[in-house]
Amino acid sequence: MTEQIQCPTCDAEFTPRRKNQMYCSDNCRKRKSRHAARGSRSSENTRLSYEHYERAQRLEEMVYTTAPQARLGMMKSILGHILHDAGLRRILTDPVLLREPPRADDRKNIAKAASAYTKKFYGVSIRTYIEQAKAGTINEEFPVTRTAPRQRPLAGSRLPYVQRDAAEFLRNVRLARGVAPVAQEAIAA
Repeated sequence: MTEQIQCPTCDAEFTPRRKNQMYCSDNCRKRKSRHAARGSRSSENTRLSYEHYERAQRLEEMVYTTAPQARLGMMKSILGHILHDAGLRRILTDPVLLREPPRADDRKNIAKAASAYTKKFYGVSIRTYIEQAKAGTINEEFPVTRTAPRQRPLAGSRLPYVQRDAAEFLRNVRLARGVAPVAQEAIAA
């Protein structure tokens, strides 16, 4: 009978079936050789993560240091590069960035800003926009609507005063334009 040897991975003692067998199982052999070629990848993953979020920060600064009237053009320019830049696609679809809570300064990070842009101008989220851009099926004819903030409907004791003020305003506009006054009932209706 052959001697028992100790597995270098799990420290279990076993009887080798071959004279050159070093590990007790295939799992131990694979586990031991997993990082043999490149070493541990934790430092590499840390570096890649740092570069990812650093680039996201630079993109955000690039958008917000642009003049407010030129920011939409800047965002369009950034989105123009998504077909050729996988790193940019990863940043814009990063779930951590997309779920980030609102900030005190009311500025959005680059992923949220890009998603808001594509929702406003294309009617889809940033992820759907990227998929459509890859497939070449972006809907350029999406109607952009401008919505006013929701207001409470007029009711109660304020309603007669508002109707009277509106009627008076319209009467003054018509008089200024030289149009004949309209009956009071037609204005209030």
